[in-house]
Amino acid sequence: MMKFRLYPYLLVMAILFSCSKSESLSSGQQNSSATGTAGSLARFAIVGDYLYTVTTTNAKIFDLQDPANPIFKADTPFGVAIETIFPLGNTLFLGSQNGMYIYDISNPLVPVRQSLYTHITSCDPVVANDKFAYVTLSTGQNICNRGLNQLEIIDISNKKQPKLVQAILMNKPQGLALSGNDLFVCDDKVKWFDTSTSPILTPKGVINSKAHDAIITGKILMLVGENGLSQYDFSGTEPKLLSEIRTGN
Repeated sequence: MMKFRLYPYLLVMAILFSCSKSESLSSGQQNSSATGTAGSLARFAIVGDYLYTVTTTNAKIFDLQDPANPIFKADTPFGVAIETIFPLGNTLFLGSQNGMYIYDISNPLVPVRQSLYTHITSCDPVVANDKFAYVTLSTGQNICNRGLNQLEIIDISNKKQPKLVQAILMNKPQGLALSGNDLFVCDDKVKWFDTSTSPILTPKGVINSKAHDAIITGKILMLVGENGLSQYDFSGTEPKLLSEIRTGN
């Protein structure tokens, strides 16, 4: 284990996390169409030549064909109490305190709402694949203290009619990351699940880390928490700590 070597992936995570945490209430493995990688608590996403940044109600869209000179293109109403954004192909998943919005961005400048999956008021990051969305509901923020603490699995095979198919009790879950059949959920510890039989999840292990968010690059899991940043190799049966940078006491 190398404690002070900063892997390139970890540097990326540090930069992105500082952006995603710039707002007090805001903040997964991204898919092939997303050219920028951020955590599940992020308030921005890069898809193709476009950058989407979300406020609590709107999305601002920028053209990045010339990355050195981004051009503002649109300011689109998206919903209410939006906290996070996650891209998958031509779809944006928006986590809000009231639910999960699904938008089609086949026309990048004219997002079209497909549906809104609603739940009790809770803080709500989301990651997804083609069949399921994985959403953590948490009472971790004061504004969400009437909510639930659980991981919800939502069938999105019909994006116009998402439906809850499984709920797993958690403590105070926050960010999460998904790559292939591997799902990591930042709870009191980082919980590792096999999703190959979703909506039934198979526990694979835990990492004794109080992380807020996670990013996956290949078989490298990057975690960020109160005490700093860490990297794990999860190519084997147990995650192996590669490096960490401590920023707290």
